[in-house]
Amino acid sequence: MTAERNRLPGGIMKKLLLSLILVLFVLAGLAADSGDATQIGKSGEWANTIAATAYNGLMYTVEEDGTLYETNPDNGKWRKIASGYESTVFLAANDKGLFTIEDDGTLYVITPSTGKWKQVGKAGDYGNTIAADGIGKYVFTIESNGALYRTDVTTGKWVQLGKNDFAATTYMTTTENFIYTVESDGTFYEVSPETGKWRQIGKPSEYSGVIGMIGDSDLVYTVEEDGNLWVTDPAEDTVDKLSEGGYDSVIFMVDTGDIVVITDSGDLYRVEK
Repeated sequence: MTAERNRLPGGIMKKLLLSLILVLFVLAGLAADSGDATQIGKSGEWANTIAATAYNGLMYTVEEDGTLYETNPDNGKWRKIASGYESTVFLAANDKGLFTIEDDGTLYVITPSTGKWKQVGKAGDYGNTIAADGIGKYVFTIESNGALYRTDVTTGKWVQLGKNDFAATTYMTTTENFIYTVESDGTFYEVSPETGKWRQIGKPSEYSGVIGMIGDSDLVYTVEEDGNLWVTDPAEDTVDKLSEGGYDSVIFMVDTGDIVVITDSGDLYRVEK
């Protein structure tokens, strides 16, 4: 005997196909677009934040009372890690963990899971720092005289990169392979973490409205004072607008895989790339 397949009547099959197509359209409409923001946690919950960064997909913040927190940006759940960071001026991360520069100019490396810290270099060595970020095992700092330094946090050894070209830096971020700065005149630069050599990206003063900046693996995201969110691809020398308005109150930006921002009212948002 030959087995026969059970077949649905043609009318029912057509209805099922139409229903499936409708569901696919609905799901497509629900997919988040680049630049869409979702509030995480309670309104005002991060109002006391004085520094923020990201490491291994999590956000780390320091509050005015010196408490270091870890937050999951997927659900807003947070945990207290340690106290004693009320003097923190800069908080950033590299492959070795978190690092801070305190108001006395001392650099510390922090184990994110415990909050334990270790001093790097001499006390006060980084007292003139105006910007800081990390790549690999290095901390990159810019001093008020325009000097760019690279510090190996495993040894404490540092070296100046290039000349004193960065005294006008107002924003600094990193990707996997480069340092990026925005200067006081709004000009955007890509800087080699090996030599300190730089090249201009875009037109002079094109980034004059920037109020926040963060890099991911190879792109740089900026927020401008009019609230627009932009993404720059330095390799292609292109700039695209991700969102029209809505981000004018951002005071902190970090990259956890998505962009995470904290507003001046203490609200936390996750932004689709």
